[in-house]
Amino acid sequence: SYGELAGAVVKKAIARDLQPVFSGFAEKGAVSKLVNTIINIESKGMAAFKVAKTALNPPTMARNAISGFVQNNMSGIPIWEMPVWMTKTALEIKNKGKYYVQAKRNGAFKTNFGEAEIAEVLDTVKNMQNKTYPDILGGLSKLGKYYSKIDDFYKLMKFIEQREGGASIGKAIMEAQKWNMDYSLAHPAVKLARRHVVPFASYTYKIAPLIAESLAKRPWVIAKYAAIPYLMAEAAKSSLNLTDDDWEKLKKMLPLFIRQNQTVTPLPWKSPEGHVQWINLEYFFPWQQFNAIARDAYYKKYTELPSDMGIGNPFMDAYFATRTGKDIFTKQDIYNELDTPTEKALKASEFIWNKWGPGAFQRYGALGYTASIGKKDKYGRTITPAQAIGRWGGVNIIAPTPIQAAKELQFKKMELDISLNKILKDPTISTEKKKQTVKEYLERTKELTRR
Repeated sequence: SYGELAGAVVKKAIARDLQPVFSGFAEKGAVSKLVNTIINIESKGMAAFKVAKTALNPPTMARNAISGFVQNNMSGIPIWEMPVWMTKTALEIKNKGKYYVQAKRNGAFKTNFGEAEIAEVLDTVKNMQNKTYPDILGGLSKLGKYYSKIDDFYKLMKFIEQREGGASIGKAIMEAQKWNMDYSLAHPAVKLARRHVVPFASYTYKIAPLIAESLAKRPWVIAKYAAIPYLMAEAAKSSLNLTDDDWEKLKKMLPLFIRQNQTVTPLPWKSPEGHVQWINLEYFFPWQQFNAIARDAYYKKYTELPSDMGIGNPFMDAYFATRTGKDIFTKQDIYNELDTPTEKALKASEFIWNKWGPGAFQRYGALGYTASIGKKDKYGRTITPAQAIGRWGGVNIIAPTPIQAAKELQFKKMELDISLNKILKDPTISTEKKKQTVKEYLERTKELTRR
C-alpha cells in the first residue's frame, strides 16, 4: 500500500508519520476477521462523527473561520493588516496565482483536517478491508475537504505574508503549516487518541504550544482578545443606561454558568421581555478548551472535566447510555422510568442524534431556534430572529431571567443535598470522610448562594 516507498529506507520520523497507528490483523481466521470488522465499524463511525460535528455543522465552520483569523494574528501579523492579506489571499485563490501554485506544489493543502484525519482513517479502513468501501464514506472525505478549505485559506494567507516578507518557499511553508495546523504531523499517541478516545486531540496538541509562544513573544495579542468582553460590557452599560449599582444587581441574579464564565458579555440591546441579552465569545478563541478546563478545576466541576477535555467516543457513550439510561458525562437521565415505551424510544433516539448529528440540526441548536421564532420557551422568553440567525453562525444569544437563575440555584442545591445524604447514610464510609464531605458541602453551598 506504500507504492514506490514499499521496502524503502526512510528516516524514522517519516516512517512513524507514514505508518498507521493500527491497521488491523493480517492473520486469517474467524477471530481476526471479527476484530477487524469491529475496528472497521468503529473507525468509520468516528470519521462520520467528526464530519458531522465539523463539515456538516455551520456554527463550527464559522467559529473555525474566526479562530483561523486569531491564529494568524497570534503568528505576528498585525490585526490592522489582516484585511489586506485576506484580500490578497482571496485573489490568489481566484486567479490561481504564483503563490497559490507554490503553496500547492509544496504540500500546504495536503495536511489539513480533511486530508490528515478523515481521509487517513478511511484509507486505512479501505486497506484493512482490501476492498472498496461504500461511496457514502468516500463522500465523508470530500465533505471534510470542503470544511478544510477554511484552513487552506489561512495557510495560504500566512504563506503569502511570509513570501512577501522575503522568506524562502520552504520557510514560508513551515510557518504556514505551523500556525494553521499540519494535522499529519502528530505523535502516534495523539493519532491513536484522535481515532478512538479524544476525537479532536490534534487541535489541542497543536494549538497549546502556539498559545504559549504567542504569550511569550507577543502577549498583547491574546491580551486584547481577553479584553473584548470587558469593553463590550462597558459599551452595554452605557447603551442600556445602567449604573454601577444596577450592574452589580444584574450580575448577582445571573445563572451560575454566566457568573462563572469570564468570556460571557452583554449585548447593548434587550430581549422583547426587557431582559439583558448575553453572548459567549469563548467558542471563537483558540484557547477556549483551556479556559473551560481551568474553570472546571477552579469551581470543582470534576464531572464536566472529561467532556471539556474532549474525551469521548460516540459508540461508548451510546453503549453506557443503553445500559444505565443516563448520559455518561452529565449523569442526567435520558428518559424517565415512568415514560411509555414509545416515549423512551423517542428520547433515546434523540440522545443518539445529539451525540452523532451536527449540533445545528438539533432541538436546542440553530434549527430548533429557527423553528421557534416568535414562540416562548419554558422561562417565558420569546425566541427572536437575531437569536436564531446568530446560532447558525456560532453566536449563542441568551437572555437569562431571574426565574431561570432561581430554578438553577434550587436544582444545584438539591443535587448537593442528594450527594451529601448518600455519603452520610453510607455505613462503609469513615467518620473522617463524612466530616470532610460536610465541609465541602458547606463550601459549595456558600458558593452557590453567594451574592
